[in-house]
Parts: sequence; C-alpha cells; structure tokens
Amino acid sequence: MIFPMSQKQPFHGVHNAPVDPLTMYSQQLHDYTRQQWLEARRQAERESASKSHQQMNEKKRRHRRSPSGQQTNGH
Repeated sequence: MIFPMSQKQPFHGVHNAPVDPLTMYSQQLHDYTRQQWLEARRQAERESASKSHQQMNEKKRRHRRSPSGQQTNGH
C-alpha cells in the first residue's frame, strides 16, 4: 500500500516502537560501513599472514643454501 507523504506510516523497530527514518538510515549506514571495514581488516590480516609466511619460507631457503647453514655430520 502506498501512502501520500501526509499519511506516511512510521517505521517500527524493537517492541513495535516507532523509529525515525533518519535514525533507521543512520543505523543501516553504520552497520554497512562497519561490515565493510571488518571485511577490509580481515583481508589485510590474511595478506599480512601470507606475506609473513612467504618471508619465513624465503629465510629458511636462504639459510639452507648458505655455507654456514649447511650441517656437518661431525666426521
């Protein structure tokens, strides 16, 4: 059902209390922004962990190739 602006029905929130449309929009925008921020943080953490893992593997490879990194059998 469509109401003219003068007969606009209020939105209802928790416990069927009327909610101001601007308040509802603000809360939705906040939720959306928070979701985007959290996803960006998760992605940055994944990339950081991956980069750290790659650097650690590269150090291990360099250590194995270096003369000081070679182990002797004690003979």
